Amino acid sequence: MLYAFNSKLLACRIDSFRATGDDKFSLWNDTGTTLKIIDNESKKVHKTANDVLKSSNGKTMKPIFAVITRKGHKILTCGTTSDGIEFIFFEDGVGVAGSKLIASESSLDNVKMINCGDISYDQKYVYVGGESKSSKPLLCSIKLGKSLKILNSQEIVDSSVTGQVNSIRRIEGTDVLITGCKTGIFIVTFKDKTEFSVLFKY
Repeated sequence: MLYAFNSKLLACRIDSFRATGDDKFSLWNDTGTTLKIIDNESKKVHKTANDVLKSSNGKTMKPIFAVITRKGHKILTCGTTSDGIEFIFFEDGVGVAGSKLIASESSLDNVKMINCGDISYDQKYVYVGGESKSSKPLLCSIKLGKSLKILNSQEIVDSSVTGQVNSIRRIEGTDVLITGCKTGIFIVTFKDKTEFSVLFKY
């Protein structure tokens, strides 16, 4: 599993930037709107992705999470500005340095808060955790592409669970998710790419 952190903006949030789980790259944000893509084998900066923490209207976002695909060609960032939450998707053919903004999305039906995210094993989806507008733990799926639409927005309905989804970790080699809430841990799968299904709870 890959972890990186922002030493200035995120302090102890060492789990905020995540890759696809094969240990090739990690993401590092030390200042401003730039993410450095670190090659974990050479321990060197592979690429520098500029302005990927800048909203579609040019404002610097306070980052919530970011994910990167295995070859470093695509990055999805999520953050907040005074305008609210926004997802930004970047892509190019040789790595995201100088990348172009492909899509952004800030129209989030039923989403009150976003806390975390992870990328699917096939690198086509991003799983997002947070809180619904009815104050329930919430899981969402977003398909990476020219249109960033939330495909599925689903509350975790369980009488023993309160609060938000605070953490998501995909089990490597699978699309099984470990999701953490204030009062419970759920093992969840994205069934048939259409809905989240709870396998176990603790």
